[in-house]
Amino acid sequence: MPSQLHEALKLLFELDEHFLLDLLPGAGISVEGLVIEGTLPTSVSVPELASDACLRLRYADGSSWIVVIEVQLGIDESKRWTWPVYETEAARRGQAPASVLVLTVDEKVEAWATSTALARPSGSRFVPLVVGPRFLARPGAGARESHPALALLRSLANPTDPEAALTALRALEGLTSKGELYFDLLTATLAGAARLALENLMMHGFKPQSDFAKKYWEEGRDNGLELGREEGRQEGRQEGRRQALGEALLASLAARGLQPSAQDSERVARANIDTLQDWLLRSFTATRVEDALR
Repeated sequence: MPSQLHEALKLLFELDEHFLLDLLPGAGISVEGLVIEGTLPTSVSVPELASDACLRLRYADGSSWIVVIEVQLGIDESKRWTWPVYETEAARRGQAPASVLVLTVDEKVEAWATSTALARPSGSRFVPLVVGPRFLARPGAGARESHPALALLRSLANPTDPEAALTALRALEGLTSKGELYFDLLTATLAGAARLALENLMMHGFKPQSDFAKKYWEEGRDNGLELGREEGRQEGRQEGRRQALGEALLASLAARGLQPSAQDSERVARANIDTLQDWLLRSFTATRVEDALR
């Protein structure tokens, strides 16, 4: 079953398909003259196989190139045999050259994926494009360095770096289109040292400017401060975060035209943080309330 992080990384391409242009330089591909034409189906002729995203790009001369995107968080030797299938099927379906781009935030997976070139008896080779921490750790490497999706990805690839988390938060400031979804993604996927570091920065003077940032962070901070003692502050921050996630979940469902029942709303009100994070991520792509709250 795909993890929260896997689904979050997939969602970055759904929120902005042009995000691919930010990643291609990390695989050594120049994006000059390239534009995104649109998406293609991710399924292939083998029923149990499906990639994470598939986009058609167009060069200035009118020729096309298809990129199949695979989010890879762990080492899986079976991918050596399925990735070439994705590439061949995409080329057949789109009647254009195709490549597989592997996106990972793990250094070991990046090294493994880079070594998965497959030599064929004819002498041709399948070689995936790979984008991972080596690219994400280089400031200024992206085509749109300050773009929220790239900043968020850098934060996920550097989970112990408070500056990466703060950069991601600042990149969301002032957004009006899809801003809340990006922010929800950040708060739902950050954990451990990065979350604590970001909370600490906000406790010591960071002032978000956008309405949704104030809503989802400052309320939690203020609830904690009102309790006065360290134990109370911790409990207050947890409760503030839980309430903010619940509000974000209901807002996300409403944005998709989904109306929870009174019983569903009660479940949201009683749910813990881990459950709310799961439900929030599912809500981004759910077509029914029960799909999100399962």
